[in-house]
Amino acid sequence: MHAFVAVVYAAVGLLHLVPAVGVLGPGRLQSLYGLAPLDGDLLVTMRHRAALFGVIGVLMLAAAWRTGLRPVAGAVGLASMLSFVALAWPPPDFGTPLGRVFLADAIASVLLGAAWLPTLRAAGAGTSSRDRRAARTRP
Repeated sequence: MHAFVAVVYAAVGLLHLVPAVGVLGPGRLQSLYGLAPLDGDLLVTMRHRAALFGVIGVLMLAAAWRTGLRPVAGAVGLASMLSFVALAWPPPDFGTPLGRVFLADAIASVLLGAAWLPTLRAAGAGTSSRDRRAARTRP
C-alpha cells in the first residue's frame, strides 16, 4: 500500500507540473488549452495559474517521499482538481483540450482520494493515541 500511495502522489505531482510550463508564455498556454491568443491581463492571470500548478506539483512530489506532507498535499491536490471538475461540469467533449484536462483531473482525483484516505487514517491514529494518553493522565 505504501508504494501505491507514493506512486499516486508522484503521478499527481507530475500531472500538476504539465500546465506549469504555461509560465513560459502564451504559446505554451495556447497549445495546452487550445486557447485563442490571450490579451495582457488574461495572459498574466493564466501564467500565474501555471505558477500555482508548479507549486502544487512540487508539493505533491515532495509528499511522495515525505510522508508527513501527505495530509496537506492530498488536501491541496484534491481541492485543485475537484474544483476544476466542479467548475467544468457537465463534462466537456473529451476530444478537446479542456475535455482531456477534465478527464485527467477526474481520474487523478479518484486515485488521490484512494491514496489520501489511508494517510489521514494513519495521521488520525497518531492523534488518537496522544489523546488517549492525555486522557489517562487527567485527574
